[in-house]
Amino acid sequence: FGLEASSLVLPTVYGPRGGFSEMSHVIGALIGKFVRAVENGDELVEVWGDGSQEREFIHVDDVVDALLLVSDQPVRSDVLNLGSSQSTSIRQLIEIIRECVSFEGEVIFNRDRFVGARKRVLDSRKISDEYGWQPRIELREGIKEVVDWYRSTL
Repeated sequence: FGLEASSLVLPTVYGPRGGFSEMSHVIGALIGKFVRAVENGDELVEVWGDGSQEREFIHVDDVVDALLLVSDQPVRSDVLNLGSSQSTSIRQLIEIIRECVSFEGEVIFNRDRFVGARKRVLDSRKISDEYGWQPRIELREGIKEVVDWYRSTL
């Protein structure tokens, strides 16, 4: 395996079977909050921070594809960042989730809650240049898939 001598650095991974409690990573926590709000008829969802924080997300299927590709080739780099090199603001993420779950209520931003770093995004040019890998699942498409899966488990 080429992967044995390499380290992969990942952004926030999301997908079906992920965590959806309020203590999960941001994307799972928000999907859980918005789906539960619709199911319960709630008219309000609270989100931590002001929505300007930026994060990078990657679907679990893209992670698996990259791992299989890299593990089947000789080691070319000690460290590879695995991602899209694109950040999404929490405010943008909320709008995508809101649309996917058909939530029509109000979103309240709680600026008193901890939100972490303002921006987290990886430079993933090396895995693209060295292996020709790019994520294939667009964020909106991935979120819709996860929302549908989560709803089917409720």
